[in-house]
Amino acid sequence: MELVKKNIHFNRITKNARNQITLEEDVNIPDTKEDIESILFHNQRVTIEEVKVGDQKVHIRGRLSYAILYRSEESGRRCSMEGSIPIEEKLYMEGIENSDKVTVKACIEDFSAGIINSRKISLQSILDLKAYVQELYDEQITTAVENEESEVLKKECEFTQLAVCKKDIFRFRENITIPNNMPNVEEVIWKNICVQEFECKTLDGQLSIQGKVLVFIIYEGERDSHHQTYQTTVPFNATLECSGSNMNMLSDISYDIVDSQVHLESDFDGEARSFGIEMVFELDINIYATEKVATLWDLYGIQKELTPTTENISYDVLSMNQNGNMKVADTVRIPGMEEGNCRILYGEGDSILEKYEVTEEGIMVHGMLQCQVLFEQGNEENEYNSGQSMTPFSQLIEFPKDTNTNWKDILNNLSCNIQLHCNLIQFAPAGEGEMEVRANVDYGLLMFEKKMGRNITGVDVKEMDMEKCNNLPSMAIYFAKPGDSLWEMGKKYCVPIRQIREMNHISSEDIKTGERVLIVRGAYS
Repeated sequence: MELVKKNIHFNRITKNARNQITLEEDVNIPDTKEDIESILFHNQRVTIEEVKVGDQKVHIRGRLSYAILYRSEESGRRCSMEGSIPIEEKLYMEGIENSDKVTVKACIEDFSAGIINSRKISLQSILDLKAYVQELYDEQITTAVENEESEVLKKECEFTQLAVCKKDIFRFRENITIPNNMPNVEEVIWKNICVQEFECKTLDGQLSIQGKVLVFIIYEGERDSHHQTYQTTVPFNATLECSGSNMNMLSDISYDIVDSQVHLESDFDGEARSFGIEMVFELDINIYATEKVATLWDLYGIQKELTPTTENISYDVLSMNQNGNMKVADTVRIPGMEEGNCRILYGEGDSILEKYEVTEEGIMVHGMLQCQVLFEQGNEENEYNSGQSMTPFSQLIEFPKDTNTNWKDILNNLSCNIQLHCNLIQFAPAGEGEMEVRANVDYGLLMFEKKMGRNITGVDVKEMDMEKCNNLPSMAIYFAKPGDSLWEMGKKYCVPIRQIREMNHISSEDIKTGERVLIVRGAYS
């Protein structure tokens, strides 16, 4: 007797580790740069370059890249410097094997820069490192049996399986040109780019990627003693090949920016008025498909005694798929904004997921909004200054009300994939040294319920127990009790379900309590 089976693809995190590390380094001002008087602005990005496994540890190598905008002590000019701090870290992960593929995510929790002297600065950063092993595995679900002499009971089960799991690279390049009313570029003082409104959707065999790149540049113009600032937004839209996906699937796609560059270039007239923007995104792609499968739940024989062997399996079912928006607002004190007529030149921010809690009402999300702003003070010198803020926020993502799910009963079986992205941030001076921050934080939530099921792995076939058969009546009148089914009646008397239905003119699967059912053994071959 052969069983018909169907492969269902799942993934699970089998091992994980997390550690918070502190990077500290004193950095000299390059000889080609002027002495530093004050730090005005900075940006930073962490890149994981290599992950190795050995001795129950995950060996991580990477770098923290930084750029510092500062005011010169000698001339009062704005200057900048760039560099990187190497990362060498080991995370203990119990039970890890050399063959395991480990994914490492790094998040900058905090970054600060201080002045030691006119030729040296101190840098300190707190990084949150997360490492995990994601295992891809198949469950063979039995759906049928190739034997006409058996009665089978099937149960429709819903599985959320992994359809696509891969990493990919998306490269973006674009050219921008400064407006005609601005002078040509003599020297680039500062450049900064960040991503907004990143969105990735599944299509038939493709991924659709779109978003915006916010570009901010400070430069010194030709024959012009004043610094110029230019800010623009560059949209991007592209498609990537993604075999196995379709537009009805659910996506859980995250990205890391592994490289970003802004190059001064000449325009068509040979003048220094153009910039080349290059960015490289590493995409971590997980795409899920929900499928209903009629699984083999039970069986019995008419001519032979059939005993199924079973195993317990666990599987995921999508319980909630929701995208939405969180509004975060705060008024923060920014030193240097005490003077009136401050003008904000540039601001950026990022949202960090700190934790989530599964409650009876829904998913309580706790996050942190980190912002940094560069502004021009309203004094005679129009000096630059900067400020940072951290705003905690939380929001309840409520469970759907229009379902029959008793969420209270399954709280312990729920797991979530949550992504937060800062969509729009607005900054405005609020007077008396304060600044108003408003942000839209987009969230994407995939929630899965872990279920347990039974799967038939084999069937033991024996000759019928004649003593047992002889003890069964050739004809019986059965009065249905609460919870009785035709299946249980047929299995008890070794009679085909079709026979019981036809003899009693029963068209549905259910029978009513007290209903009389005539059962005749051997009436059908």
